[in-house]
Amino acid sequence: MPTPETDQTAIRPRRSYHKLSERLQRFMAEGQFRAGDKLPPERALAESFGVSRSSIREAIRTLAEKGLLESRHGDGTYVREPDMAPLRDAIIEAMNSEGMIFDDVNEYRRIVEPAIAELAARRRTPEQLDRLKIIACDQQ
Repeated sequence: MPTPETDQTAIRPRRSYHKLSERLQRFMAEGQFRAGDKLPPERALAESFGVSRSSIREAIRTLAEKGLLESRHGDGTYVREPDMAPLRDAIIEAMNSEGMIFDDVNEYRRIVEPAIAELAARRRTPEQLDRLKIIACDQQ
């Protein structure tokens, strides 16, 4: 029987910067940090989240790689508007280069869209939920 030390599929504990980057993403999704906002300095973030500055730097780097934050040398870190153009371009390029047909695109959407919907449902605010309820009631 494999032990956690020998089992290659054992789940590793998540590093603090992973959890921190998820928390920061949640704050952005909830509107606590909006596009264009400057984040507090690393020291202040580290104190408020109770983590090291290196964890803050790694979380910022992770979110910058996702295009959600922008670090400006000597000026700070800013929240970016998520840029969907690279994803759109990659999908279009894949469709063009592989000659995907309509059924292939639909299959891809059936795989990807439920995860996107789940993420949107988790990140929705109470105000957004109220708005959706109004829209749903108006359609009846």
